[in-house]
Amino acid sequence: MDAEALRALVDGLAWARRLNVSGAAGLTFVVCDFVHTFPDEVRYMWPAPLGVPKVLFFALRYYLIPHICIVLAFDFPLGLNPEQCKVAFTRALVSSALCVVLSEWILFIRVWAFSGRNRRVLAFLLFQAIGPLGAGITTVLVFFDRSATFARLPFPNMPCIPERIINGYLSGGFAFVLWSVTSVNSIMIYLAFCRHREWKTSLFYVFYRDGVFYMVLMSVLALLNIIINVSGAQNLKWAFTQVEVLSHGVLATRMLLHLRQTTKHDRMTATERRDQFPSTIEFSTRLTQGKASSWTVS
Repeated sequence: MDAEALRALVDGLAWARRLNVSGAAGLTFVVCDFVHTFPDEVRYMWPAPLGVPKVLFFALRYYLIPHICIVLAFDFPLGLNPEQCKVAFTRALVSSALCVVLSEWILFIRVWAFSGRNRRVLAFLLFQAIGPLGAGITTVLVFFDRSATFARLPFPNMPCIPERIINGYLSGGFAFVLWSVTSVNSIMIYLAFCRHREWKTSLFYVFYRDGVFYMVLMSVLALLNIIINVSGAQNLKWAFTQVEVLSHGVLATRMLLHLRQTTKHDRMTATERRDQFPSTIEFSTRLTQGKASSWTVS
């Protein structure tokens, strides 16, 4: 083995070690979030009526841990041949795409509900799901996956190291996701200023705050991944890919938890106020004919 090949192998091993650290950190992040929010899940999501948001919430929340395990099945195993590496790589890509799609669908439903189930907004969201989001998923699962080949290394018990891969396709996928996130949340901000400026409720505040935070964080992570994957920073490639995927899922589920928590709190507060200061009183009288009559004062 010549010096250049040996240097490439050492760089590849350092890159694989960084992926291992990133994957282990991702698993820790997801488990800690699950433990931290599980009491709120039991309190606010379990009693919620069955519907699309609840189904998406549980599907995404309980898939994040299996997903990161699928990713670790590509990062950690040693001694796989190139074909086995490619299968593990494709499996991790498909799992990541599924997490992003579920997270974006939760975002779409939030914005549609915020618009008052406006048909034009629904049409725009359907376009986003088919257009930018669909294009991003296709770019990653088809073009990026096809561009990846893995090296047959001269030593046993070595991790999977790409021999050839076009990371520009991954940047393209992140660019489409960035477009989807910013455009959908921009619609939400527009609706907030144009249609709901008179709303001063805590529910509106939580809806707006979480949406803006989600948009800013996802935009920053998408830009970071785009820059890294088109730059010459070979050792950092893919280092923040799962950070964005997992952040997508965690923030999407937390946004639904915050909405349910705020809604339940507002209802309990309103009930307590009605009990303390009744706004409606019903009086009953009895007429001389023996028939009861009632009237209401608000």
